[in-house]
Amino acid sequence: MRAYIRHPTDVPLNVKVKNPPVRIHGLKDVSEGGLCFHSDKKLPKGTVISISIPVNNKRYEESCVVVWCRPSKKGYETGVRFQSSESAFRARMVEQICYIEKYRKEQLGQGRVLAWSEAAEEWIARYGASFPDFNKSKK
Repeated sequence: MRAYIRHPTDVPLNVKVKNPPVRIHGLKDVSEGGLCFHSDKKLPKGTVISISIPVNNKRYEESCVVVWCRPSKKGYETGVRFQSSESAFRARMVEQICYIEKYRKEQLGQGRVLAWSEAAEEWIARYGASFPDFNKSKK
């Protein structure tokens, strides 16, 4: 089973770093203990950052630590670790919400107007079973 899942790239990610300021080019994936994103600057290992993802008019924020950073075609690919298991769980919930919102927008593009709850119900029925469960992969 994969140790990460791809994140919808149209969902914005904000990163707060004291120094240097960093521009994010997109979230790449979310894993059991952290996430990976593309940025324009190299962040040193051990740097504490704050990530923020806007979801349904709310903002999900967590503190993370940079565990690796390497050059990529889009600048730098940066891997960060969540500071707690609760943070990782919340990130998984945000991940699902992002996929459901993307599904709702795709359906709207096809002329189907779905309430968020309808989109969630359909997405879960269609894709929920294939959404990686990190807890099962540990057993």
